[in-house]
Amino acid sequence: MGLVVAELFTRLLLRVSPYVRSQLAQLGPAGHRLETLELYGNREHRSADTPLGWQHSDPLLPDPRFGWINAPNEQATTPWSFHINAQGMRATHEYPIEKRPGVTRIAVLGDSYAFGYEVDDGETYAALLERGLPDSEVLNLGVAAYGLDQVLLRYEEDFSRYKPDVVVITLVSILLLRCSDTFGAWYKPYFMLEGGELVLHGRPVPSLVDMHRRYLFTPRLYSIYDIAAETWHLRFPSTPSRDDSPLHRRILHRLVQRIHADGARPIILLAPAYWEYGKRSGAVDAYQAVCAANEAECVDVQPRFAEAQKTGLLGDAVGAHHWNIAGNRLVAEEVIDYLKAHPTAPLQR
Repeated sequence: MGLVVAELFTRLLLRVSPYVRSQLAQLGPAGHRLETLELYGNREHRSADTPLGWQHSDPLLPDPRFGWINAPNEQATTPWSFHINAQGMRATHEYPIEKRPGVTRIAVLGDSYAFGYEVDDGETYAALLERGLPDSEVLNLGVAAYGLDQVLLRYEEDFSRYKPDVVVITLVSILLLRCSDTFGAWYKPYFMLEGGELVLHGRPVPSLVDMHRRYLFTPRLYSIYDIAAETWHLRFPSTPSRDDSPLHRRILHRLVQRIHADGARPIILLAPAYWEYGKRSGAVDAYQAVCAANEAECVDVQPRFAEAQKTGLLGDAVGAHHWNIAGNRLVAEEVIDYLKAHPTAPLQR
């Protein structure tokens, strides 16, 4: 009887208290899953096509191949304005599959830093690139919360058809860290190194409808136990953390090689996340491994960020989790300067 009462109380508490759900979500993936499914279940109007309540604050939709994608034709004006076109790119217009003659097409890959979270459409570094480079068009293909594994799959299966001349990989440390995750904004595909080869797992990604149906019949006390066990393991691991750097390097290598195979120039842009201003990026090892082998062109904007941080140009990171307008401008200037100094690829392939 006590367990029944505790179960009913827990279900009611999770249903009516956004504060409790948000606190549990901060504890790790298990808590995030619980919050996501509770939000979905709380909405009165939903369908498999428009799953309202899923990542309600983000312009994202669940996807069976990549975990999630930018929601086509989404837009918002507060607290910062953004538009997503029908092709899932951050843009106010569509791009033809075949580029116009005489135009250099640049594709920007990455997560929310590439997408340009917390700045308006015209203030992203992709938009500034397009304005600063004559006879060019820049496709902003960033998707919030992506890992490099998802970036690779999305380029191979979707974005390579746009046949860009230049592909800029926006490499921030969190892009690599997410490669070890099986859950981000939702469940996601992921790679593991098996026998020295990349092996894909996690496909097809389970649908929100199926997972919510399963969640309805799962005791909430078990979900709370799962969160507690995961939190304990994260804080007090029984085994040393594994070294995922070989996995990161292999994924980056495969992405670069695919870009080369498509006849495009891969440029790896090493940039700090907001907590790394003036510090060493957690992505520097993978960056140096690929750059030292002359596999890609490389642009390191860390020194510029360190200088800008000293002058206060980047602002107060408290309350902001992405580059501000000045940070996006700084990145764009570095890439523009590099491309103007190297109109053709300097690498001898």
